[in-house]
Amino acid sequence: MTHDLRIDRRTGSALVGHLIEITPGLDKFYVEQRVSSLLSSTRDFGNGYQWLYLKGLSFGAQPCGLGLCFSNGNLCEISWSVQLPNAPMEGGWPTRAAIDQEIEFVRRELEQQLGCRLELACFQWGQVWSGFDENGFLASNGIRYSIPSGA
Repeated sequence: MTHDLRIDRRTGSALVGHLIEITPGLDKFYVEQRVSSLLSSTRDFGNGYQWLYLKGLSFGAQPCGLGLCFSNGNLCEISWSVQLPNAPMEGGWPTRAAIDQEIEFVRRELEQQLGCRLELACFQWGQVWSGFDENGFLASNGIRYSIPSGA
């Protein structure tokens, strides 16, 4: 069973099926409990930043993985990647053409969910992006939340 990932245009919250609404500043322990069945791995950088990685999701009806970034225990960023069918691969890795297809797909889906062109998207709740990460040679898709100080 996959859970659909949707972004709420009003709040920037990530809706993971009917399991959880992941909101900016949400507590890591609470999220971990709610998504335990989807948890594929975790990473603690030892500097206050921790990531939870989820599997079993779809974005725009395509399989996706989701990363949740927590700063000092509070959600500050999400990122995801999509696996498109028949994406060209070389040596087990996506080609630049496959990466460009993913970016185009994610941008189209985000524009539909957010109701605006991504290039013009400016939200009080944060910054949305989808583009090519030259250093990692991959598609980079995500939201960095604007967390009020004291949260």
